[in-house]
Amino acid sequence: MKTSKLFMLGVLLVVGIVWTATAQAVPSFARKYDKPCSTCHTAWPLLNTAGRKFKEAGYRFPTDAKVAQEVSEDLYWGKNFPISVILKARPYDKEDSAKDPKLRALHEVELIVAGVIGKKWSGFFEYEGEDEKNFEFEFAHAVLGYHHSPALNVQLAMAPAHWADPYDTFYMRRLTRNRPGTIDSSFGGADNGGGGGAKLRDNRQVLSIYGRPVDNVFYSVGISGLGKDEPPGDDKFQGENPNTLHARVAVDVTPDIMVGGFWLDGTCETGLAASCPANRDFTRSGLDVQADVGDFRFTAAFISADDDNATATAEESNDAFYVQGLYVVKGKQGQPLWVPLIRFDNTESNNGADETKAVTLNLQRYFTQNVKGYIEYYDETDKTGGGEDSRLTLQLEVGF
Repeated sequence: MKTSKLFMLGVLLVVGIVWTATAQAVPSFARKYDKPCSTCHTAWPLLNTAGRKFKEAGYRFPTDAKVAQEVSEDLYWGKNFPISVILKARPYDKEDSAKDPKLRALHEVELIVAGVIGKKWSGFFEYEGEDEKNFEFEFAHAVLGYHHSPALNVQLAMAPAHWADPYDTFYMRRLTRNRPGTIDSSFGGADNGGGGGAKLRDNRQVLSIYGRPVDNVFYSVGISGLGKDEPPGDDKFQGENPNTLHARVAVDVTPDIMVGGFWLDGTCETGLAASCPANRDFTRSGLDVQADVGDFRFTAAFISADDDNATATAEESNDAFYVQGLYVVKGKQGQPLWVPLIRFDNTESNNGADETKAVTLNLQRYFTQNVKGYIEYYDETDKTGGGEDSRLTLQLEVGF
């Protein structure tokens, strides 16, 4: 009875916040270019074809003559300071393994400064705080881009290795609370100088080159250090051990269907940390597909991960994959209104001996193009250990 009352209170709180809000908040890119969010997003934050080209070009519309004229100066700041704020509230968040649901009236705040710097330059900086970390604000990502041409761009970043990737498969501009196991698993843990094992979504110092030599082919190649989002008291991720190589190719076989793959290979060198008493090699490789059929989007990705064990005397192999489908219910002017989503995840660890399966059911409601709420049910099963857990989350997001 207590749980159901709290859940209903959360629903009423979200509805009340949204329907009493009078401001039509608009992210900084939409303000700058005076365009609706749907210009670049299938459903915020998912990118469409125009959004991918906008991102690749350094937050410019390459064919927009007016914008090209505006940024003809060597240094360009624009009329609007390029700052955006995203607020996330979770008035209801209940895991079966937890005694009580959590009330996260304000769960996360993201401060983003991003945009054009000059003729050839762009920048992105994100600073965030969330209640899971005692609401301590901290650096999230920083990226500096140089854009010579559509075929040749240079990116200097403290971000995930595949930050340049404009598709929503591996790095994934996600709609869900949880992340797919393909980017949220450390697999055998060799990609790390701090002992815990890095994930593909974790930050690392990255130097990348990317672009489109032809309109339907995207590539990126780069070098980075080891990855770890938050080394506890460790400074080994400030660009040390820069011998991790990565590459990505994505081909638009039609304007609405992409097939791609990636590869990442590196070594945690002897003595870098206690977790690497010997050189530990690691490799991540994968295939992915993204298809838009009408208002339906299908995405799937597969990753194979190989890691030397702690003494580099044997190799551990693990796989992960997910399959996801969503449908965008649009309004009369083409704006998203409802987005139901379903995803299945399968992730291995411990040399394939342990296997975790998860199902995510999510329903998004877009009140405006930059104000949305969702309800999500997540069910996870550890087939090896027999453990099972589920989670029900209600979330509101506002971007302005």
